Amino acid sequence: MKKFLNLYMVAAIAYSCLMFSCAVTKKAKIDPYIGEWEYVAQTPNGDLDVVMSISKTETGYSGILTAEMGSVDIDNLVIEEGKLTATFDIQGSEIPMKGKFEGDIYTGTTTWEGNEMPVNATKKKTEE
Repeated sequence: MKKFLNLYMVAAIAYSCLMFSCAVTKKAKIDPYIGEWEYVAQTPNGDLDVVMSISKTETGYSGILTAEMGSVDIDNLVIEEGKLTATFDIQGSEIPMKGKFEGDIYTGTTTWEGNEMPVNATKKKTEE
């Protein structure tokens, strides 16, 4: 009976450690930059609803900007210490993009034809 209780205690401790390890591991893998970030772009032709989608790759991040007119890839996307730098192509012009993340808020700018335009995005809530 004593051996059975010892075996039971070892199994219970091992199970507890495994469950705690899984919970910590799952939480540690969440990347705060991955997801969809929504904002309204102020353009010379009027306001435009935009979604900036960011995903993780083996070497860093990739992204796409989507609006009612279509989608463009985000090029040279780098996110380090909460700061984003990137470019995207509109009508043959390379548009620089820079900003920073703070929680579920991204604030930054894009510059096109000498005009600096603000970007104030909010992360879209996902169902968990």
